[in-house]
Amino acid sequence: MFFPLLLSLTACKWEQKRELSRNREKWQAQNITNYQYKVSIISSWGANQLMPLTMVYQNRQLVSVVDHEGNVQELYWDTLGGIDVIFQEVDDALAHRKRDLTEITYDPTYGFPTYVDIFYHETGVGAEDTKRYTISDFEILTAP
Repeated sequence: MFFPLLLSLTACKWEQKRELSRNREKWQAQNITNYQYKVSIISSWGANQLMPLTMVYQNRQLVSVVDHEGNVQELYWDTLGGIDVIFQEVDDALAHRKRDLTEITYDPTYGFPTYVDIFYHETGVGAEDTKRYTISDFEILTAP
């Protein structure tokens, strides 16, 4: 009973890795350097009241983060919500046995993730956590 279940989970992760690779290549092939989008990061660690954040990139560098009320936020948000960071976090979830990628959808045109749901079941008291990303309102910007 255990072996068929393990085989099924392995096949599922393998397909998710293939889909991730295809969509990452699609994103990279677009060679988009100036863009903005809204990201909502929902997690138990408490920044939910700021969401969604509008992330603005010029030459692939984060230049502005604005919360849902129009307040400028610190640029450290790039480590939590940049498209390349989200791709890496999904890749890590697929490679790490203490994380499960429970759901992901991709933008059909550009390939970036539009919805990601990762369940972390680390050891320790209160260490289980879910992190969800929702990316919307993607817009390519003209060069500055």
